[in-house]
Amino acid sequence: MTLIVTQAEWDDLCLQAPATCPDNLALDDFEDLMGVPTDIGQGYCRGMELLPGVWLNFWQREFNQDVIIKAPAHNHPIQISILFIWIYLF
Repeated sequence: MTLIVTQAEWDDLCLQAPATCPDNLALDDFEDLMGVPTDIGQGYCRGMELLPGVWLNFWQREFNQDVIIKAPAHNHPIQISILFIWIYLF
């Protein structure tokens, strides 16, 4: 079954979740770390504000089910998303 949430609901869930990440990770003042709710999956999102309003995010997460996050259209003219998917076949 697919979990469908709004962007605001997803942000609230992630802020309440524990952020598990590599032990050697040191965060600077301009960085944020959010976890993935344990009943949905595991992992974290590390975000850094490069300039006011310009963020670079790295996600390392794995979900137990399909997740759809309904997000509103952005006000800015440029948005880039790159998704790498590794599939392990045993």
